This record gives sequence, structure tokens and C-alpha cells, in this order.
Amino acid sequence: PRLVSVNTKNGSMPVEIDIPRGINNGETVRYPKLLPRGIDLVVEFRTNAHPEWQRQGLDLWCTKQLNFWQLIVGAEVPVIDLLGRTYNLKVPPRTKPNSSLRIRGKGLERERAQGDILVKVEATMPDHVPEEIVQILSKIDINK
Repeated sequence: PRLVSVNTKNGSMPVEIDIPRGINNGETVRYPKLLPRGIDLVVEFRTNAHPEWQRQGLDLWCTKQLNFWQLIVGAEVPVIDLLGRTYNLKVPPRTKPNSSLRIRGKGLERERAQGDILVKVEATMPDHVPEEIVQILSKIDINK
């Protein structure tokens, strides 16, 4: 339960309510007989945008910057969710930039449904490319 302050004609009063998991912005919940004289409390929920995460239903989306070596050879990349839990995102070899990778069952939860975490991977250039790699790559016909 979460303690919230309810404004009434006679001022504000503290009330404990359960906030449903996965509640949507603008959704209302009725709490029967929670106010004095048996009056129902109706709450309209407002959710704030997050700087790194977007929501689509129960799925959570974020973007990760990976250098192109990680996309070419594959990697395991940590993803930290909204609650601070860390998951290892497996990036398969030859992943294309702007691809979306999924971590199943780790998104938002609502009743018996569970969303996923989806990560859009963007390519960045590494700070340093060894000269040997540049020489090897220059000998390869990349237009095949």
C-alpha cells in the first residue's frame, strides 16, 4: 500500500491505497468506501515520462549505443531496468544497427500478463581502430 494525500472540502487527509501494477496514464481506479461516511475514492493516475525508457503496452523500450565491433562479433551488454535490476542482453554476431533485441518477460507486469524489454541498438564508431584492422579491412571486398 502507498500512502497518498487526498484533498477534500475540509482539507487534505492521508489515505492508503494499492496502486495496480502496470497502471496506464489517465486510467482511473475506484477504491470503495475509503473516505469518511463510506464514500468511494476515485483516483485518476498520471504517469511521468522517463528520460531513458518508453512504454508500449506492457513492453519497455530503450536505446543502447554499441560500437560496431560489438555488433559485428556479438557481445553481452548490461541493461538496467526501471527498478535497478541488471539483465544481460545477448547481442548476436552480425547484428544490424537500429535492430531491436528482446529480453522476454522482464517488462511491466499487469494481472497475469508480463511485457518484455526491447532494446534498439545503435552503432557508434570506436575511439581507436588499430592500424592492423584497417589494413585487413582495406583488403576485403565489402561490396559482396
